[in-house]
Amino acid sequence: MKIKLQVFLLLLYIIVSANECKKNKPPYTDNGLPPATQTGANIFACRVNGKNWIAETSIFHIRGGISVDTLAVSADISDNGFELISLIVKGNAVQGGMYSFSDTTKALAELRTNKLCGIQTGSVYRYFSTTGEIGITKLDITNKIISGTFSFIAPRINCSDSLKITDGRFDIKYY
Repeated sequence: MKIKLQVFLLLLYIIVSANECKKNKPPYTDNGLPPATQTGANIFACRVNGKNWIAETSIFHIRGGISVDTLAVSADISDNGFELISLIVKGNAVQGGMYSFSDTTKALAELRTNKLCGIQTGSVYRYFSTTGEIGITKLDITNKIISGTFSFIAPRINCSDSLKITDGRFDIKYY
């Protein structure tokens, strides 16, 4: 009887916890990604080869800031492996600015992963952008908010294909 009660309480806890997680999820747009906001909502999301890629909303998974004349934002996910996307704009980014990843002296995008052609490994692979762009939609140094959009293509030479990152958006409150 005592074991049945413990199992019942455990199941009740799991159900309540699962419902709480659903309630706390941010609203998503029709395509399954969070909206492109400009409020410091700590959002970083995109599609990677057509699949939604959404970083967990926390300062441990989403980062950004400005150092001297370089703006950098990045986020990671650890579902079924490790992936990190980093975006950099060099040379005093401005609100409303668009920066091409084709010119790596001005901007750079990278996806790091421990998967080689979809199979998890013990190594980290780095794939850099060759085309694409980042747009800065909000750059508020007083309130420390960086928001923008991005897309890029990163060839995976060892997999004979490319990563296509589309519909990217970020809205980061930095410290």
